[in-house]
Amino acid sequence: MTVGQQRGEDVDGLGWAIVGASWIAEKFVIPAIRATPRSRVVGVFSSLGERGQAFAAKTGLDLVWTDLQSVLDDELVEAVFVGTLNHLHREQVLAAAAAGKHVLCEKPIALTVADAIEMKDACERAGVVLATNHAFRGQTAIQKMRAMINTGSIGRPLAARTFFGATLSGRFATWRLQDPRNGGVLYDLTVHSVDILRFLLTSNVIEVQATTDNQGLAAEGIEDIVTGTLRFESGTLSNFQDSYTVNHGLRSVEVHGTEGSLSGTGVLDVVPAGEVLLVRNGLPEAVKLGPLEGPFIRSIGDFTKAVRGQGAPTATADDGIRSLQAAMGAKRSARSGQRVLLNESTGDQEL
Repeated sequence: MTVGQQRGEDVDGLGWAIVGASWIAEKFVIPAIRATPRSRVVGVFSSLGERGQAFAAKTGLDLVWTDLQSVLDDELVEAVFVGTLNHLHREQVLAAAAAGKHVLCEKPIALTVADAIEMKDACERAGVVLATNHAFRGQTAIQKMRAMINTGSIGRPLAARTFFGATLSGRFATWRLQDPRNGGVLYDLTVHSVDILRFLLTSNVIEVQATTDNQGLAAEGIEDIVTGTLRFESGTLSNFQDSYTVNHGLRSVEVHGTEGSLSGTGVLDVVPAGEVLLVRNGLPEAVKLGPLEGPFIRSIGDFTKAVRGQGAPTATADDGIRSLQAAMGAKRSARSGQRVLLNESTGDQEL
């Protein structure tokens, strides 16, 4: 009897390979897969054998691969979670598509919009699902806010705001702060902020203006704080602030409409969390959320259904592309001091 059978995993369910022995995979993705009916984890890939073995021991996995092609040749593997360093996403997703594997890719989906579009096209040609792991969409509080906005609880959204401060220490204070290719708040946090706003407003970003800085936490040349403004197709204007240096504020989202406002406090988190207030005429009222569900549960569950032809992922490849596009537009805006108009066909364009 395998370890998976001992845990009661469905040995006939969707077989997952974990590509990259990451903290997110260990703490959230694997538990979510195991909590999802007809899903199981086959094994983990890590190019560093000792790291992979240690990861497998912690997560109760039987199989460790050190060669990606061996993962993709394994008939038990139907889907892969790509949670490696950002610059590896493109080649690993393309390889998975060529092997006919479905892919849930950690954000940012790629380092450039062109690469992300190439990945999406390859998966479409191969007939496999490509989704982006924008798991915050799955927070119960975020789901409730979106439902209330869509049913008109606050009228027409006029303005919105996000604050996302992340404390980095230990294992997190490495490449995010030191690697100019993969690191910085734009790839790490801003893509999340943009995605949540797009999700809540059901609208795309058409213009971005931003200012970035290095306040001394990250290595020289890497942004550790950004603040900016987004204009949406719907006409809604939004402010966003993402920071590694401002660590004492609650991660929050606000949407202000013609008939009221919604304020979600502590909602941008990897664990079930958050409170929502509905404010009308200056009077706050707590919104009843019911039991809080972990965001990764929905992300994995929706992905599994999409693979079976039963709906769409929580966040699609297009969602990942659009969040990356806006974040890269913010980067260009900060460097040029100009507004950037997002162009769907070319990525972005300075005004």
